[in-house]
Parts: sequence; C-alpha cells; structure tokens
Amino acid sequence: MKFAIVGCGAIAWRGHLPALSKLEDVEVTSVVDLDKTRAKRTAKKFGVRRYYTTVDEILKDEELDVVVIATPTPTHKDLAIKVADAGKHIIVEKPLATSLSEGLSIKETVKKNNVKLCVVQNYRYFPSIRQARKIVRQGFLGKITNIYGIAHTPWPNQWTRGTWLYYEPGVLLDFSPHIVDAILWITNGKPQRVYAIGGDFTGHSNFINYAQISIVFKNKVIGTIDVSWLTGTFRYHLYFMGTSGMLEVDPRFNVVFRSHGIPTPIDDIRYFLTRMKIIGDVATGRFFTMPQLVYQYFYKDFIRALETNGRMPVTIEEALETLAVLEGAYKSIKNNVIVDIEL
Repeated sequence: MKFAIVGCGAIAWRGHLPALSKLEDVEVTSVVDLDKTRAKRTAKKFGVRRYYTTVDEILKDEELDVVVIATPTPTHKDLAIKVADAGKHIIVEKPLATSLSEGLSIKETVKKNNVKLCVVQNYRYFPSIRQARKIVRQGFLGKITNIYGIAHTPWPNQWTRGTWLYYEPGVLLDFSPHIVDAILWITNGKPQRVYAIGGDFTGHSNFINYAQISIVFKNKVIGTIDVSWLTGTFRYHLYFMGTSGMLEVDPRFNVVFRSHGIPTPIDDIRYFLTRMKIIGDVATGRFFTMPQLVYQYFYKDFIRALETNGRMPVTIEEALETLAVLEGAYKSIKNNVIVDIEL
C-alpha cells in the first residue's frame, strides 16, 4: 500500500513516518511541504524517494493509495476535498476541520468520490483509555451520571514556531479534540447541548486560551471539561462518576483507578501502587514517546479497515460530533448562550 505525507512538521517526524516505516507492505512514496528544504530533509531522513512543495504533484501518481494530511488545521478542508476529488483515501490529523460546516463539506466530498477518510485520534490507543472504555461499557460503575475532564497544555510556542493556532477558537482546537473524543468514545455519549465560559485571559491575545465546557448528553449525563494553555504544564485527566462507583483515568501515567464505597487508607495505598507501575515505562523511555508510539496501532487498524472495507478506526461521523461540541463551546463563549448540538 502506497502512502504520501502532506506536511513535514513535528507530528510527521515523531508520529506518522516512524509508524509507517515499521509496517510491512507499506511504502511512503513521497512527502510534501511548502518549505522545499524541509521536504527534502524529511525525505532524506526517512528514505522517501520523492519530495514536493504542492499536493497537486503527488495526486498525479495513479498508484498512490492514501494521502496523510498532517498540516495545520485551517488547511484541512481544502486539502481533504482536493485529495478526495482525486480518488485517494485520506488520513487527517485532528481536528477534522476548523468548523462544522467545513467538516460537512469534507464528508459530502468523500461520499461523492467513494473514498475513505479517517481522523487521527491517537489517544484512543492508550492502554488506559481502552481499559476505561471497557469498564464503563460493561457497567462496572453502574449508570454514568457525571464526567469531568482536565486538558491543560503549555502555550503552543513551547512546541511549535508556527502561529496557526492563534486564531479565535485557540485552545478549543488544540488538545481539546482529544479529550472530547475520549469522552464520547468511552461512553458512547450523544451530546445534546453545550454551554461554555472562558475566553482570552491575557486581555490582548484575541483568541480563546482557557475555557470551562459543560455538555449535557441525551441520556442526561453531565460532562464538564476544563481546557487551558495558561498553567504551563501538561495535565490530562478523566473522571467518570456512576451510580455505583467512580473511575479516574490518567492516560500519560497509564492509571485507571476504580473506587467504590467509602475510601480508606488502603485505597490510598492501592492508588500509589497503581501510579508506580509507570516506572517501567519511564525506564524504557515509552512514557515520553507513547503518544507517537501508538500511531503504528492506529495505522494497522486503518489498513485492515481499508483491506476489508470495514469500519474506520475513527469515523468521519465521530470526528464531526467532536467538532460540533467544540464549535458549540466556541459559539457559547462568544455569544454567552446555550448551544444545541444538531447533526
């Protein structure tokens, strides 16, 4: 199967290209970047035969099967539509697009051209997220009543020199798609309404850099998500409260901790021992590279789905649902209203 990568930034270097290089019967035939020097350097680093500065050049290749869009979010819509019109399958980094209307345009074009599209939600492949899904879906917490999530990341200038994230939605379209997707995927929840508060804490940035997002689901579950660029740290935690217990999930430390009844010091010891399991991953370096390492599992599922005409690991409908929540949060902050989710 032949792949091309569009966008030679950090996520291509750390995630896509290393993962694809480990898979049998897969060849990355070309890379594309507006910066010719970066494209050339990427091709040399990963042993790719061809490099280009425009996507039009790779779409001439009749043998090309899949185009990976690893470019800034504002470019996703036009690139995805162009690739779909060329009859190529698509992998696109999260989020699918900058707005729900853009996402729906992509969906329409993909359907018209009978091609497959999958959105990268690599955190679904973290062991803790998958274990949490199993616990919740099998009813070990009873009926879920409340969900609380924290998604704090450093200001983007700590990991990229690009400024494309500094537009009005800001933090809502950075790491936030990961935590919204995880909540929806773990619970199979269907969001009904969104209310959010937040905005520009600095007073001069002109984009959202912190927010509290409240989601009401169709089954009456209430979710609250705290997202921020302001704390200068990375925190990703999920808490699921049910009628018969509570679950804490810390994907980075691979912690899944279930509690029932009244806590005792024994529970504190159990919690400490659970967190200490991470020592092995720290010693091997997996702790620091896990977000990138799981890309190969994502790609294996994607290729299997293509070969069997099966379900994509992350469907376009799921990506649109996540986008609808985040767009609802943006509209809610901007207009101070409750936003109904309609898909």
